[in-house]
Amino acid sequence: MLQAPFVTDLDHEPTGPEKHALALCSRYCRLADVGPPFGAATLAWRGSAYVYVFGRDSVGRRRLFEVFRDLQDALEPVLAFQYPMPLRKLFRDDLDPLYSDRR
Repeated sequence: MLQAPFVTDLDHEPTGPEKHALALCSRYCRLADVGPPFGAATLAWRGSAYVYVFGRDSVGRRRLFEVFRDLQDALEPVLAFQYPMPLRKLFRDDLDPLYSDRR
């Protein structure tokens, strides 16, 4: 099993899928100007569970790393244009440009 060297800044212990998402991002994702503390959380939207991973930029804002669909036995990466709309409220800096045509 993958071990996540990240800590979450949420008030809950990460679930199995959240730990797995953190581990995947620690190995394969690098974003400029984004660093620890890293965290993961789960969002239920339109009948699906989405696990998202985030970090902090140099001024302390939460920045979105990656979004996965939790398929019970695996995490499936979600394409940016398919990200759940509720994430826009949490990550305006990252997602406003994506959804600017949907206002």
